Amino acid sequence: MKKVLNVGIGGSSFTVEEDAHQRLDLYLERFRSEMDSTEAGEVMEDVEARIAELFYEYTKGKSEVVTLEVVERVIRQLGYANDSKEEAEPGETTRKTKRRNGYSGYERYDGLGEKPRKRLYRDPDDSIIGGVCSGLAAYFNCDPVLMRVLAVASFFLGSAGFWIYIILWIAVPMARTASEKLEMRGLPVTAENLRRFGERR
Repeated sequence: MKKVLNVGIGGSSFTVEEDAHQRLDLYLERFRSEMDSTEAGEVMEDVEARIAELFYEYTKGKSEVVTLEVVERVIRQLGYANDSKEEAEPGETTRKTKRRNGYSGYERYDGLGEKPRKRLYRDPDDSIIGGVCSGLAAYFNCDPVLMRVLAVASFFLGSAGFWIYIILWIAVPMARTASEKLEMRGLPVTAENLRRFGERR
């Protein structure tokens, strides 16, 4: 029977096998060493929060102990900061493409692993009133000005546009974490993308 530890990651408590904890510590320390000291705090919080989300996802319905296999799977999904390929899987590649709204250079889904979730959130970084139009623009990968023009036009063409905006403002959650902001744009939540997103702040 393997020794287990209670570990706090991303504000949550997990029971982790000792070898899995050592591997996770090495990963986090390596990630932290590749960061500037000015951005390390916020980005590390985002990375740990994403690790906690993945631990919940991978251990749901199974044993509650996080094994080395789960940690390796999380590390493969997150990748390494600064596009480090020295520990990448054989044949694993990442593709960078130009994105609208200044998100060029971010890693995109390359067909390997799990496809990133694309979710609708309100965008607090580019909001004028409630972030609904900028969130829709990020979700549909178009210019926020276009969405705002469509919203204003719908306000004047009938009262339904106003009520739709209000309902979306109430129903759609605000993207608060870096993981949510990347999901809103359909970008994978990898270590490199979290680091790049931390640089944008």
